[in-house]
Amino acid sequence: EYVDTVTDPNCDGSELIDTFENYPSWCTVSADTIRGTAECDYADTSFTVIVSDGELADTLEVSLIIDKSNVAPEITDTTTKVSVRTAQAFSYYPAIADLDDSVHTISYPSYPHWCAVQNDSVIGTAPDTLFVELLTVVVRDYCGADTFSFIVEIYNCGDADGDGLVNIADVVYLIAYIFGGGPPPDPLLAGDVDCNALVNIADVVYLINYIFGGGPEPCADCP
Repeated sequence: EYVDTVTDPNCDGSELIDTFENYPSWCTVSADTIRGTAECDYADTSFTVIVSDGELADTLEVSLIIDKSNVAPEITDTTTKVSVRTAQAFSYYPAIADLDDSVHTISYPSYPHWCAVQNDSVIGTAPDTLFVELLTVVVRDYCGADTFSFIVEIYNCGDADGDGLVNIADVVYLIAYIFGGGPPPDPLLAGDVDCNALVNIADVVYLINYIFGGGPEPCADCP
């Protein structure tokens, strides 16, 4: 914003007429003030101020130098994959580091179809169907932007072999993993049916009790 300051020893200022010429298209003029918001990629420019009392005039050339020293924001998240249990609430907002800006524009070019964007966050509740989808976020400030992407996968607790079902095959899969060096559940959380942050024989017993003994569902007591 630029406001011209004028003095005239022959009048009180009420007779003076302010005129701005050759100003950039991103500026607007109102009386004695010119204002606008420059983008980082705009070129340096100038404008002319003319003040007249009806008989005599004075002219001033004003230079506009665009500050291009702004540091782009950085998304500091590092995860490559987030696993969300069926029926579990999910939310995401990027972690941002920026040395010279506190206001950012956040957009999501892609996100799971079962989610929505609300107040710059992605939120949703995972459905019963297993999906693996990409979430991409872009954070912009005055001068630059950063982009980050990661996978969001839905898993079914107890579905250790990833076939979409919880049955005796998952018990066999867990036994092979725990005692036979077999592959781990993917994600590992799918095998932690008692929610104690471990995948061990207790999870096998839990699954057997659920499948054959009418015990609680996998992850029934998980947060």
